[in-house]
Amino acid sequence: MVRGVFGLRRASLAIRSRLARIGLLVLGLLMGEPRLWAGSTIQFANLSTKVSEEAGSVTLIVQRLDDTSSAVSVNFTSTNGTAIAELKYTAVSGTLTFAAGNTNQAIVVPIINDGFADGTKSFQVILSDPTGGAVLENRWKASVQIIDNDPGLGFAPDYYAVLDNEGALNVTVRQYNDA
Repeated sequence: MVRGVFGLRRASLAIRSRLARIGLLVLGLLMGEPRLWAGSTIQFANLSTKVSEEAGSVTLIVQRLDDTSSAVSVNFTSTNGTAIAELKYTAVSGTLTFAAGNTNQAIVVPIINDGFADGTKSFQVILSDPTGGAVLENRWKASVQIIDNDPGLGFAPDYYAVLDNEGALNVTVRQYNDA
């Protein structure tokens, strides 16, 4: 349910952001100042990144496009997928600030080499709440896949549940060797 609410909030912010840009465009045209509507667009350079568990960290590049004449900022935070924070990666959050003329910033996420054979896992980093007239477009979320480097056996899926009266449970054992 939280993901659904966040998705609605994100869609609502995107619609309001576009309406604000349209309003500024109209105002700018009426006043003879087209630069009033030309704001910055902030996005991830890549929507998907793969990293080896033994790499130590992954760097995600955030781009600033369009108008770069003033300072803008954007918040970021990591969210779990199949990779759980503090087990497969170190959670990150903060604010990136782009000075006037600055077009790229980096988010570095530490990767934890856990020594367990558990297959490829993933998490996301999300951009939110741009300031200074900046907007987020389509690339506001980046997915990171952590490629396991530990050979061994594991269960697929990671957990099972069965009712007492079902009598049997089929378990899948998988050999991991992603490295």
